[in-house]
Amino acid sequence: MKPNEVVGRIAASVKSMKWVPDHVRVEASSRFAEDLGFDDLDRVELVMTVEEDLGIQIPEKDLEGVETVGKLADCCIRRLAMEGGAR
Repeated sequence: MKPNEVVGRIAASVKSMKWVPDHVRVEASSRFAEDLGFDDLDRVELVMTVEEDLGIQIPEKDLEGVETVGKLADCCIRRLAMEGGAR
């Protein structure tokens, strides 16, 4: 799966969870707290949603310091490579 595809799937999950103003684009550089208004609970829910969507499990230690959509996509891509791909 290509990085832009993973970012797109994360962006779709973000928009399904939380209202994001039309003028705000969810892209790799989008910061969860500052740009998207996510709190810690929102982030946990997003990770669970993305894991289910992609059929992966991301260890909690891998999520330390993940503050942007792009960083989460990087974690997902690494797990996809280790676990054999997305659905």
